[in-house]
Amino acid sequence: GIHWTEATASAAFLSRVGHTSVAYNNAMWVIGGWNGMSFNDVWSSADGINWNEATAAAAFPVRSAHISLVFNNAMWVIAGNTTGNTNLNDVWHSP
Repeated sequence: GIHWTEATASAAFLSRVGHTSVAYNNAMWVIGGWNGMSFNDVWSSADGINWNEATAAAAFPVRSAHISLVFNNAMWVIAGNTTGNTNLNDVWHSP
């Protein structure tokens, strides 16, 4: 953690905060987030340089400030809040 190298100055996804990231199936994943509006897009990368949009609109509602994790060979997205600042208590998973 002492020395850092920038992989890319501009990833394919829009800038955002309140997103989550997990490592799953030999790739890094970026899920949802907020940039004036909430997202429900999902992106993956095997190298941190080249990013592929897995979906522009996942089945779950847009959200930020959620939790994502890998459990039992699936990615999980839990709770968070929407653009209108409505708190969510739903749970979603994807193999």
